Amino acid sequence: GDGVRQEQPKQEEGALVLYMGAVGTDDTGATARDVQRIHPIGGRLVLFDSRTVLHEVLPHSNPDGRFALTLWLGGAHSRFRALRA
Repeated sequence: GDGVRQEQPKQEEGALVLYMGAVGTDDTGATARDVQRIHPIGGRLVLFDSRTVLHEVLPHSNPDGRFALTLWLGGAHSRFRALRA
């Protein structure tokens, strides 16, 4: 791409896009074996390893107060792992 985000169709707004199998140096998803779009539905929980799966959340224009929560658990940089060592 040219680095300019195209306007998304209304049904794609706010979707989580997972670029499955993209190589580690890819930051656009061009090398992904598969692209999964997970649409925002109330009560849905999505868990994945954000360190190994290239991903993005598409912007949305819906003024309904919707938000995304991001939480990191564990991993090499975890404060809790350092405390246990």
